[in-house]
Amino acid sequence: MTKITCIAFTAVAFCFTAYAKITLAPVFTDNMVLQREKPVAVWGSADPQEEVAVSFAGQNVTAKANAAGAWKLQLTALAVSKENRTLTATGKANTLTVKNVLVGEVWLCSGQSNMELPLWNQTPRFRDRNGFLVSQFANYPLIRFARMANYDFSTKPRTDYAMQWEICSPETVKKLSAVSYYYGLTLFQNLNIPVGLITSHWGGTRIEPWTPPCGFESVPSLKGILDSLGNLKERTTPEEKHLHQQPTVLFNRMIYPFVPYTLRGAIWYQGESNRGEGLLYCDKMHALVNGWKKVFENPELKFYFVQLAPFRYGNNPQALPEICEAQQKFAEEEKDAGMAVINDVGNLSDIHPADKEIVGRRLALLALKRDYGRAELKADSPTLKAHTIENGQFVLTFNHASEWYTTGNQPIRNFKVAGADGALVEAKATIKGAQLIVGAENVKEPKQLFYMWNETDEGNLFNEACLPLGAFRIK
Repeated sequence: MTKITCIAFTAVAFCFTAYAKITLAPVFTDNMVLQREKPVAVWGSADPQEEVAVSFAGQNVTAKANAAGAWKLQLTALAVSKENRTLTATGKANTLTVKNVLVGEVWLCSGQSNMELPLWNQTPRFRDRNGFLVSQFANYPLIRFARMANYDFSTKPRTDYAMQWEICSPETVKKLSAVSYYYGLTLFQNLNIPVGLITSHWGGTRIEPWTPPCGFESVPSLKGILDSLGNLKERTTPEEKHLHQQPTVLFNRMIYPFVPYTLRGAIWYQGESNRGEGLLYCDKMHALVNGWKKVFENPELKFYFVQLAPFRYGNNPQALPEICEAQQKFAEEEKDAGMAVINDVGNLSDIHPADKEIVGRRLALLALKRDYGRAELKADSPTLKAHTIENGQFVLTFNHASEWYTTGNQPIRNFKVAGADGALVEAKATIKGAQLIVGAENVKEPKQLFYMWNETDEGNLFNEACLPLGAFRIK
């Protein structure tokens, strides 16, 4: 190489290094919704030590990239805005422009196939029952959604996936998670402000793959899972699809690309694939939420989830109510969580119940009451408060129930009691004001009580807000 050529090569290399373009994280695209009333994280990549300026809504904030070229900054809390505005990020070599940006409420929607089930597609057994009709009227430009459509996993965190925010319209909405759509629509109808939904789901997945390492670290009983993370394996052949059930690997590929996007909270519909674990599932839910709170830098992240519906799984008929018990325990322990009970809208022959509107709207009730000032709403299903045994019958009192109703005024179903011998006997339940009186004539000294303690039990008992009583037991 001649001296002149060498000098020219050096100059080109210097120019490439000096003028590398800045980037924004993949979730920052046209039509996005930013979270109101919270400091908003914006991040991306640049040259090491390069200064980046972000401008939006009259703010101009700068940050310097670290030695690895990563930069992050925060916009101060933003007021709600229905106006399509522009966000810009400027480095020394380029300026990036993100158009049609709104400010409102942003929620993550995740889980397995019942969250994945779309508003409409060509598969009759995997779509919302009214999805086609509903989609025809889904012209809501203030509702936006970004779908993590990349169904993949990784043993290491990765961000290399292009996302796209879409405006809700009859043409775009059919592919959106039905639960997510009804949830977002209910919020919009009540708040009349922009709503952003980020969806990331995969049918048949366990909870562990969605959980970040710091989540497992936060729960001592899950130390074994934490210790196993060093043994994770990447897929080496197309047949090794089951590796995607390893702990953390879906978080790494399907959540991490938009961490730490500023959110109000998350909705979650999952648990079928962890059926059989009983109360251990409660610990795993704590790990998931603790982890998400940390990685999204939001210690008050809201988390509203769905208790599983009745279904004829086979094998152990009590495995489903045991998972429901774990879900109820978690809802009682986690201050930022709430649970939607849906045992009245299941389908014993289909693990994917088609009525997703009730599911989404019951989740939204929780958010409207707890996060959006609608204190007058009744959003919680009844839960057992206390019990006594009087004259050979259980006397039950409940939270969130001042009256009781049954479907079509039918007798109350699904109660069983047992005496000292532990043999379960069908029990009669009667309503006495806000109390339930439960007993069986041939069990004179009852010791145990079970409600909906079989996977095929379907709920027909509701409080005054038409919210069903979930499975529970006294033993």
